[in-house]
Amino acid sequence: MRRTAHVLVAGALVAATAAALASCGRGDTMTGQTCQHTRDCIPADICWFDLCVGDGVLRVSVRWEAVSDFDMHLLTPNGEELYYYNRMADGGNFDVDDCTSEGCVNPAGWHVESVVFADAAPSGVYSVWVVNYTGALGGDFTIETSTGNSFVGNLPAVAGAVSDVYDFVF
Repeated sequence: MRRTAHVLVAGALVAATAAALASCGRGDTMTGQTCQHTRDCIPADICWFDLCVGDGVLRVSVRWEAVSDFDMHLLTPNGEELYYYNRMADGGNFDVDDCTSEGCVNPAGWHVESVVFADAAPSGVYSVWVVNYTGALGGDFTIETSTGNSFVGNLPAVAGAVSDVYDFVF
């Protein structure tokens, strides 16, 4: 009986591993480039709103439609802030910055910024907010985490406008 239970657990682990691998990319589209499906992206990436973004133990991403430089800021439980100027901290990597003050990678459609913790992320409360860096246009945005959190906000067409701060626990 004990051996059978072990085999069932091992089978469940194999199935879970296969499912995890199937949900990641197998293509050659690099992180931050346009995609249609996750299978287009390189391994360990997913296609999220038409851009390949890294995926790991924790991913925090923001999307918006206005052709404006919205910047996501993520504060880790250890007090480290990840954003366009500080791209790596506490195991996190700011891997996609679709729009800069010089324009957007894909001017039509969704724009994305994303932070991924590939292997490990500190446990505790994270805070995330969005800044309209250039103020070129205002608009709605949605922040989503790979753990199922979703926050919706709006930024005015004002340079430096800051959204509410949204907290979640990892």
